[in-house]
Amino acid sequence: MRTYNFRIYPREKHQKRMFKMFNNCKEVWNELLVEKSNAWKENKINISSNELDKIIVNHPKKKEWYKYNQSHTLQNVSKRLIDSYTGFFSRCKNSSFKNKKKGYPKEKKKVFSFTFKEYENGCKIIGNKLFLSKIGNICIIMHRKIPYDKISTITIKRKPSGKWFACFSLDINNLEKEKLTKEELKQSIDLSHPIGIDVGCSNIVNLSNNLQIPNPKYYIKSQKRLKMFQRRVSRKHIKVGKKVFSNKSNNRRKAVIKLVRFHEKIDNQRDDFQHKLSSWFVKNFTFFAVEKLNISNMIKNHCLAKSIQDSSWGSLIQKIEYKSNGNMCPQCATQFNKYKKNE
Repeated sequence: MRTYNFRIYPREKHQKRMFKMFNNCKEVWNELLVEKSNAWKENKINISSNELDKIIVNHPKKKEWYKYNQSHTLQNVSKRLIDSYTGFFSRCKNSSFKNKKKGYPKEKKKVFSFTFKEYENGCKIIGNKLFLSKIGNICIIMHRKIPYDKISTITIKRKPSGKWFACFSLDINNLEKEKLTKEELKQSIDLSHPIGIDVGCSNIVNLSNNLQIPNPKYYIKSQKRLKMFQRRVSRKHIKVGKKVFSNKSNNRRKAVIKLVRFHEKIDNQRDDFQHKLSSWFVKNFTFFAVEKLNISNMIKNHCLAKSIQDSSWGSLIQKIEYKSNGNMCPQCATQFNKYKKNE
């Protein structure tokens, strides 16, 4: 499964309709959460996703919900609720979450995304516009071509900076490799140009051929400017008598948007650098041996936590893995050393 994000530019009438859809999705989530939790507390009954869909259809507020929402967007809410419960129970069984919060599903105050389950069923690309059921045609910038026949879902998101995106998830799985056994997988791996990768803080990558790539450190370099934006946010407030209401100031909201957009710029810089670096790896090498890291435990060191999070090793390794079609082994440093000795 791969995701592609494209910027969309909805008009004011489109935004009003989408905010109503967000509100309806929030109400459906809260209603289904109450029904599911009460069914288990009172009768020890585990409600499935199909039963949750029936609750939506038979709910007294269904006319209000279906007036602004397509049926698939509400059905996806029940799927999200089931996925949140499965994630909660898996974290309870995982020993690494022993002294951490397990993330039990809670009521939502705000929702800023909804999903269409099927392409061409309530959502479709027509020229340079994206058609959404109950909303209309929205301008979209398709900066790259994607196979429309493999689109599975489309998610509409609004970021805190006020930007809107359409996220396309495509079913592009390497089915041939999934059918192979472990021995056949080892034989199918191309070891003509292998490379060993060691991540770090000063140099984000130290390669086995003695090549070192320095870490750009986008977050650490932009801390002075971040402090300036954060101070501007803290100064903006409104006084009514002796009381201070910081959330009701219009200037504070403008300052918050500037702060959020600067954080977004840092994320985009890091993401762009990692995409270019991972593409360079895939074009020049065929197999990758990566050290196995427990990043969650390494962040506990307060002296290195900021540098480790700024480096974002996990997302870099993830990008290399899916771009190389799985020709990576995080536990195969010994295999790589044996290959170099035989060579």
